[in-house]
Amino acid sequence: MPPAATDEFPIAVGKPEPRPKRRTKQEQRDESIARILNAAQELFITKGFNATRTEEIGARAGLTKGAVYFYFGEKTAVLLALLERVQTKVLEPLAQRLERRHGTPFDRVREFLLQQARLARDDPGMLLLPIMVSIEFAGVDDEPGKRVRWGYRRTAELLAAVIEQGQSDGVFRRDLKPTQQASLILALNDGAMLEWWRSEPRSTGRDLVDSLYTVLMSGIRSSPEA
Repeated sequence: MPPAATDEFPIAVGKPEPRPKRRTKQEQRDESIARILNAAQELFITKGFNATRTEEIGARAGLTKGAVYFYFGEKTAVLLALLERVQTKVLEPLAQRLERRHGTPFDRVREFLLQQARLARDDPGMLLLPIMVSIEFAGVDDEPGKRVRWGYRRTAELLAAVIEQGQSDGVFRRDLKPTQQASLILALNDGAMLEWWRSEPRSTGRDLVDSLYTVLMSGIRSSPEA
């Protein structure tokens, strides 16, 4: 006979807990790819692309070396997939902000810097990866280096176009060429990210972002006397 209910051991009433839904093959595939990409991004940033072995990527992702080869074929394909993700989630949204027609040139540059700050806070790897790749692949005529250089060049061109418009409107200083100011913005932004990365402890990120924003926006803005 089943045990009777008591105050100490009440008998549960109700439907049994449903079994967890079994994941589809596509969901398993997507999860494995995401784990590989996240593991590779961390390793490429901390160790460098050339120093990272494929089996390390698999181990960090909780998978096998064969799984990495199965989904990507080679290590370079993993890096290219990461750079594609950076382009989709970082470069394209930033380009849209710079290319939009509403808002003053000052507002568009300001929003560009604020978006970079949000990325540095929420997903710093997205900004650190292209910086590290640009250093490691400098002067190398390989596809990863070409993609990163293209991304920097496009961003610099868009920034320069906004600054040039701001100079015509009297918003930005005119004693420096737009291309020079755009290059300076990118250089200082990358430098702030690298300083945050190597600082111990990494609690100075917000201070660096605030300082970068203050220096840049006051430095490129036209003075009342001008």
